Amino acid sequence: MQRIPSLPTDFALLKDRVAILIWVCATFFVVIFTLKAIQTHEIFGTSAYDLGVFQQALWLISQFEEPFNTVRGMHSHGDHFRPVDYLFIPLYLLSPSIYWALLAQSLSVGLGSLVLYRLAQRELPAMRWGPPIFAIIYLLNPVVHNPLLWQYHPVVLASGLYMLWLWFYMERRIWPFYLIFILLLTIREDMCITTAVFAMVAIAQRRYRYGIPVLIGSILWWLLVTRVVMPELNEVGYFRFEHGTLQVLYQHLLDIDFYARQLLNEDTISYWAWLILPLLGLSLLVPLYLLPALPTLLLNPLVGGYGTQIEFHYSVNAMPFIFLAALIGARRLLDRFPRTQLPLVVALLLAATVAAIQGSALSYSGIVAGLKYWEITADRRADLQTISKLIGPDSGVAATDYYLPHLANRKSIYLFPNPWRTWVWGVANEGGHHPNRIDYLVLNPDNAASNMDLLTFLVNSGVFRYIWKEDKLHVLQRVRLERLPREAALDDWESYRKSHQLKVTRVELGKVFEYGGNKTGCDPGVSQTLEQRDATNIDVDLSSAFPNVGKGSTYLHASIDSSSNQQIEISLGVDDGAVIWLGQQLLAKIPGPQPFTPNQYKIPVRLEKGENRFCFRIDNVGGAWRIQARFLPLILQ
Repeated sequence: MQRIPSLPTDFALLKDRVAILIWVCATFFVVIFTLKAIQTHEIFGTSAYDLGVFQQALWLISQFEEPFNTVRGMHSHGDHFRPVDYLFIPLYLLSPSIYWALLAQSLSVGLGSLVLYRLAQRELPAMRWGPPIFAIIYLLNPVVHNPLLWQYHPVVLASGLYMLWLWFYMERRIWPFYLIFILLLTIREDMCITTAVFAMVAIAQRRYRYGIPVLIGSILWWLLVTRVVMPELNEVGYFRFEHGTLQVLYQHLLDIDFYARQLLNEDTISYWAWLILPLLGLSLLVPLYLLPALPTLLLNPLVGGYGTQIEFHYSVNAMPFIFLAALIGARRLLDRFPRTQLPLVVALLLAATVAAIQGSALSYSGIVAGLKYWEITADRRADLQTISKLIGPDSGVAATDYYLPHLANRKSIYLFPNPWRTWVWGVANEGGHHPNRIDYLVLNPDNAASNMDLLTFLVNSGVFRYIWKEDKLHVLQRVRLERLPREAALDDWESYRKSHQLKVTRVELGKVFEYGGNKTGCDPGVSQTLEQRDATNIDVDLSSAFPNVGKGSTYLHASIDSSSNQQIEISLGVDDGAVIWLGQQLLAKIPGPQPFTPNQYKIPVRLEKGENRFCFRIDNVGGAWRIQARFLPLILQ
């Protein structure tokens, strides 16, 4: 086999017109995915736990502060040990923006295509269109590029590094190989699992200078990080087996039926198909090179949930090895059937195109929707920038999801309802901070609705007051400090909550009658009692309760028990129309027809201590028929 020049950055490469085309495609890829990632962030599509945690960590490190992450409730590197964060210090000193991280992960994936092109030149010297086709199908592969649109995760930085690592291995360039190995270990503590398996592949190929040091280094790194470093940072160590994503494995270590269920279900088969079939299954022809992908291919289905969805970053550790195995598999196929070059090229390109169309998170409609939403959110984006300057970088802030990443360049930033109600905090919600650390609340009222009891207490008891109140953006400033210690502050909230409790105790449906009949009042007749699953909400699909009814009306009766005389708010969504009474008092008339929309109407109500009986007449003109009523505390400011 003719040896291809070994330098991936060989300037002679630029004389190759096909190579120039690949460079153009890779550059275009990096630009598009970086801009789309930035757009997603700016239209409030990035969240606390998929970007905010990393944003605060990078900012703290760049300020040479201890990177205790107040979003996650532990030292940033006690969550995942990732020294790679320190490489961003010069960039953050230049401009402290998460854009650097979004650009870095796009560059890494783009680099992977260039290195794969060179690998294909090496492995397929007689196949003229093989190298560019492999580079292009890499850029089209949804499992490769989707993580770039799922916010920011440091593990995505490994994409191009893995490709370089494999290149140096194939070219027998040992010192660059070791350098990339060290960089890979800095990305996350569990990278050493993949590197250790690859070391075994090298040993199996009798390339001991590559395999033995990497295997020993991987094992020592795992022991050092999980047994020494992480216990020092989080007091537990690698906690995910008992308190994290891997706890499901820990709980089923000896359950053979569990492994069979997880590995043979539809989600797992679909997941493996997405990883293997866009490359026509060529990877399966070279199982030895596929072995380093095996931990990822098995762990993701065993853990389940997001791990088997290609929209996320959980397959980064597998894809470089799947591509290398497919590349060598193509060479073996062509060695045996040399006349299959053209059909193979066409089939690879067709399979990659179909996979991109069916599985990519990037689409024309998504780009158009993003541009439209950019305009819709322009005022809110400007308001949030004004608010950020108003409250200053030294203030403690609790923010709702999707706003938090825009306020994360500070020492104290919490995901509301933290630190009052610890949620995804620390290893097991231990060691919550005192609420007095919070000077401002920055909330989207829709996202804060599930914690309305807490917000009502903070405002109605005079702890916070509103200073900004737009439709989707509320800002509250602390007025007075809460009691010390933290337990005393939480006791005050608990006392307030108990004195303002309400509960849906009974829900009943009447019979269906003629649409528009009995307009004057509530018919007390009952045809069935509904199972009540939520203490403060009513949600009834009347189309299911009365499946053969088109146009018609019915009554719904609800009993609400209140612990005191108090003001509340009914947040109502209805299809089609409704009339509401409390006892004999008419509260509201909502005309139809209209489609169901949650929280479409807000109706203030005063409850008396004890039982309060509501009556809803719901009218339907045909089609869907539904009512949802949420009984919420009312903020009195």
